[in-house]
Amino acid sequence: MMSELKRPMFSIICATYNRADLLPRAIDSVLAQSYREWELIIIDDGSSDGTSLTVQPYLRDPRVNYIKNESNNGVGYCRNVGIRNSQAQWVVLLDSDNALLPSALECASFRIEKSPQIKMHKFCVRSFEGADMGGAVKESTIIDHVSFLKDKFAGEYHSLTQRSCLVKHPFFESVNGGEGIIWKLIAMDIGAVAYHPEFTQLYDSGGEDRLSVRSKNTRRLKKVYYLDLKYLGRHYAKHSPRKLAITLLKYIAYSSIRLVKEKWK
Repeated sequence: MMSELKRPMFSIICATYNRADLLPRAIDSVLAQSYREWELIIIDDGSSDGTSLTVQPYLRDPRVNYIKNESNNGVGYCRNVGIRNSQAQWVVLLDSDNALLPSALECASFRIEKSPQIKMHKFCVRSFEGADMGGAVKESTIIDHVSFLKDKFAGEYHSLTQRSCLVKHPFFESVNGGEGIIWKLIAMDIGAVAYHPEFTQLYDSGGEDRLSVRSKNTRRLKKVYYLDLKYLGRHYAKHSPRKLAITLLKYIAYSSIRLVKEKWK
């Protein structure tokens, strides 16, 4: 890792599993950043497709770091490993099938300077095909934790988060997914979140990462909604009873689907 004297502003955490074909695109997008004070931490979740060989040439750049897990542990575990090994104040997540736009970190640096009190920023995301993946953010907007809890800006956004927030609220390791719960727990702590109109990430909408949270697995979704209720239920009850009811209904629905599937096996 980088020395204290060369501590970067951004730690980019890239978890990957058997994505040797797509990983170079993600790494190259980091190397192409106009803002240069960064470190990239690649966490290989026990890949068997030659990912380590793919990464080797990039390690000539001292800003690029590679950690390989002995076994497959899931995306949350990988991200937490990356955060523990990070040196920067700010953390950027990058799935191995996505890419940063060249000005991503420069935009992030600008927004941090303009709003030093904000500890979590959200930027717009575009697919590789050019489609906007998020909501309609026309100008920089700071919303309070209650508005964030109620999903005021729905859609896909790219998060920039202070490392200290992710140390306090690590990603779930028992299930792949639930990032939205983590972002809300952080928002409840820090009080405000900023949304910006700049696009910072290209998203692969055609082939989702094998570590992706979007697998439509019934058991996984039931667990995610359970965690949502466990950690945010009291906040929903206080600030958004409607959100509590919707989340509870989804949990019941996925629980019922699982029971029906097991009955008819």
